[in-house]
Amino acid sequence: MTPHLSRLLVAAALLLGVAGNWLLRAEWWRAGFLLWVLGVIGVAVVASRQLASPEPSARRERYMLFASVAVLATLLVVRDAAMLFVLDFFALLVVAALIAWRAGGRSLARLEPRDAIVGSVAAAATLFAGAPTLALRDTAMGTIRADQRRALGSYSVGALAAAPVLLVVALLLASADPLFAGMLESAGTMLELSLVGHVLGSAAAAWIVAGAVRGSLIPMGVGLAASRVQVRLAFPTVAPLLGGLALLLGVWISLQVHTLFGGAGYVATTGGVTVSDYARQGFFELIVIAGIVLAALLISDEVLDPAAGRERRAFRTVGFVLLTFVGAVLVSALFRLGLYLQFFGLTEDRALALAVLVWVGAVLSWFGFTVLRDQRGRFAPGVLVVSALWLGALNIANPERWIVETNLRRAERGLPFDAPYHAKLSADALPSLLRGADRLGPERAAAVRAEISSEWARRAVERADWRSWSVPYVIGARRVRTLTTDPAPARG
Repeated sequence: MTPHLSRLLVAAALLLGVAGNWLLRAEWWRAGFLLWVLGVIGVAVVASRQLASPEPSARRERYMLFASVAVLATLLVVRDAAMLFVLDFFALLVVAALIAWRAGGRSLARLEPRDAIVGSVAAAATLFAGAPTLALRDTAMGTIRADQRRALGSYSVGALAAAPVLLVVALLLASADPLFAGMLESAGTMLELSLVGHVLGSAAAAWIVAGAVRGSLIPMGVGLAASRVQVRLAFPTVAPLLGGLALLLGVWISLQVHTLFGGAGYVATTGGVTVSDYARQGFFELIVIAGIVLAALLISDEVLDPAAGRERRAFRTVGFVLLTFVGAVLVSALFRLGLYLQFFGLTEDRALALAVLVWVGAVLSWFGFTVLRDQRGRFAPGVLVVSALWLGALNIANPERWIVETNLRRAERGLPFDAPYHAKLSADALPSLLRGADRLGPERAAAVRAEISSEWARRAVERADWRSWSVPYVIGARRVRTLTTDPAPARG
């Protein structure tokens, strides 16, 4: 990177820092965040085109990752649900870490599970050290000509000398004119209350931009060499962990067989709880257990010696047993979700848990298809593809619409429908809620519309700032205005 390009990037980072301080000062990072991210990506793309890439594939993958960040930031505006916001924003952070990792020179096709750590460290190093490296080293400040340094020094001395004189003159003018004094007092109050915060916000945003753009082009010296350190252990080292997990899961699954065939009576007499409490207590824990088993298998595969044929065969055998047991755990989790729906209906937390369960199941299946068949090089890139497809499908499916439709069907069978809860869902749920309200009967439909009107009147105040808007929110606000001005039932 040339000093001239580095100085241009510093200037662009400062401008985007000021813009970020304004665009990100909203309760929800939606439209404002998208505009800021697009600005950062634009600078990164322009800078990337100024650098000679040693291989065409490197530039293509870099642009693909930039485009992925833009798509994920756009999803924050396309969807309004808090659940999808968390997932999309987390995916954006993952792609940012991949960009920092990719700057080290390795292709995405060579991604390995351990690179999750390497990419996180590279992203952190870029975030904290990228800006000063760009400003102090890459710009080659030490090469500034002697006459330029003298001019800069003279200007600094002159500014310090002029400050007290200008202050005295300002005070004299204020004493001579009460209007001028009032203006200075107002300006002083404004500076005291907000200037420091705006300066710090702009500086923080500029720091992030400078580090992110530089880190997307040049690695921060977090070396991929460190990721090449090989730790090789014998199978007996990991056997207690894998064998213990298999034993615990085997015992647990044997109890679930009794539960499936014994029904509510067995649960009540054995556990002392109702079926509804039984479902409430276990679903989320089972998903965490599945994640722990996956992590244990990944770590074991990483540290085992690939040349030890007999030990690798033992690992594959135990691995397939564990995957079978975890499959049974996921089936049990689905069974408990069915109980959830039967007794409590569907909520955001349960929809998110089900989505995560599907992702864990897909990743575990891919692990068995690749790593346990001696094709570990395909695992990490495949996880990226699986995760992208999963997240895209989740955004297309609109989980909150699914929540509303599921609970409306329960209500049609005479079960309760929580109008205040559904009215508090995001704008993603509003079309289905307005369209399906009449299925509840006139009285409950009127209650739902009243809750919606009250909730959205509050949102109109809280989200008046356009920087926190999303596309569904804008459309939903228009629908609710029509609802409140038209006494006829809304038809969607």
